[in-house]
Amino acid sequence: MDRAFDRSDKTIDEADIFYHGESPDTLKVYKVKTIQEKLDIRFNGNTDNIAIVAKENLLCLPFKGEPHPDYPSPWLTINFGQFGDLVKATAYVLKKKFDLPPFVELPL
Repeated sequence: MDRAFDRSDKTIDEADIFYHGESPDTLKVYKVKTIQEKLDIRFNGNTDNIAIVAKENLLCLPFKGEPHPDYPSPWLTINFGQFGDLVKATAYVLKKKFDLPPFVELPL
């Protein structure tokens, strides 16, 4: 058996093998079970980071893109706070429309 996949060997750190280069927020998202906890970690922790970069004609109605100094002039950015608000509002509307019980898995 390959030494890298031998679970009895404690000298090899699993995080170093499988999650090399991931951000701490991403590792937290991998460990939680519910989608609500995943959304809270992803969208509440870093609300000012950029989630979407697009031109104005590609942004849908609720988004109002803002210019960012890291991107050239025709490109606009949406931060995680705005994107998270839209995701949570969409989840709320789907729950109310279909009257879903808690912790149900529904493919969209």
